Amino acid sequence: MNNSLNNFIKCKTTAAEETTKIGQMLGNALEPGDIILLKGEMGTGKTTLTQGIGQALDVQSTVNSPTFIILAKHSKSKIPLYHADLFRLTEYENSIELDLIEDSKDGILVIEWPEIAEEIFPEEKIEIQLSHTSNSNERTIEIQDNYNKYGALLNKIYKEFQKQ
Repeated sequence: MNNSLNNFIKCKTTAAEETTKIGQMLGNALEPGDIILLKGEMGTGKTTLTQGIGQALDVQSTVNSPTFIILAKHSKSKIPLYHADLFRLTEYENSIELDLIEDSKDGILVIEWPEIAEEIFPEEKIEIQLSHTSNSNERTIEIQDNYNKYGALLNKIYKEFQKQ
């Protein structure tokens, strides 16, 4: 990867605190209406990254995975954080009924397990893929900025976490 502004980066973290820091870096730059899709197997750090976003937004409530409630709204913050977990949805039609996009326009929408509902999300979004590596503490994090407005931020994240 060269050092020009990029809309895609791939980096590694070696501790949950580093994944949280990436979330904080993102959270400090996000704007109301932004959508973040988090993909990855269980235990790759999706909720940890979201907690970092929540810290950057000064969320006053606990940010946990909303697996059983599907959507948690954290409104006591600089910008509302809407944290959705679609893992338990079994049908595409259920995701349409949620109307996540419209209901979260005044804040940041972070969605774990978005695969069942990908058709409802606009082209403009940030997609993050988190993956396990052969080292149990290490994660590969790929970030795709489809807004084409966060290139400088992605470069900053890449420079800090470009471990080989």
